[in-house]
Amino acid sequence: PMLFADEATHFRVKQGELGDLWVVIAAACLFENIPLLQHVVPFTQNFRKDSYAGVFCFRFWRYGQWQEVVIDDRLPTINGELVFVQSSSPVEFWAALLEKAYAKLLGSYEALKSNLLIDALHDFTGGLVEVFNFEEEKPTQEEFTNVMFKALERQSLVGCIINSHVTPILSNGLVTGRTYNVTDLREVISSKDEESISLIRLRDPFGAKVNWNGSWNERS
Repeated sequence: PMLFADEATHFRVKQGELGDLWVVIAAACLFENIPLLQHVVPFTQNFRKDSYAGVFCFRFWRYGQWQEVVIDDRLPTINGELVFVQSSSPVEFWAALLEKAYAKLLGSYEALKSNLLIDALHDFTGGLVEVFNFEEEKPTQEEFTNVMFKALERQSLVGCIINSHVTPILSNGLVTGRTYNVTDLREVISSKDEESISLIRLRDPFGAKVNWNGSWNERS
């Protein structure tokens, strides 16, 4: 077993039977910022026999300060399979242990069923969480670009979701109701008309390829 698999270069965590999707998404956002991830999940911990004590320490932001939560390495299983959050790699356990530590902080695994993504993001980062509803605020492209550039420059964790009750998959390939990680934003100048175009890069936290069919797709 390992805290992080040797080849762990991207997020690959699956939701379990608990239904705490918001914790998985918050962990996916956290995974985009390695220094912050290392603060919450200290990388010095491991399963090596010469130093392993059967416990792990995690840090969460609560009531204005970082609070350490220590847990043992026992995880809920059924027939030898993890019941709750788990990595797609059978030897990687950081996400399952993070979920257990967060459950201990909140009082129980049951407490993870009824919470919000903004709460987990605050507890994982110690930062302020802002929500922008484009349908209500209707920002111009320039306003949107400025907000995103500032957020990414400050290494903020950024996610986005499309609310729609009409169709599960839009014509451009994006899935409604799914939270995507925003990993980059670039402005390019079109050689055709010298118009400034903002390109945003998204990542599906569950590892699925984002099949973008709109302008600037892989086949255009």
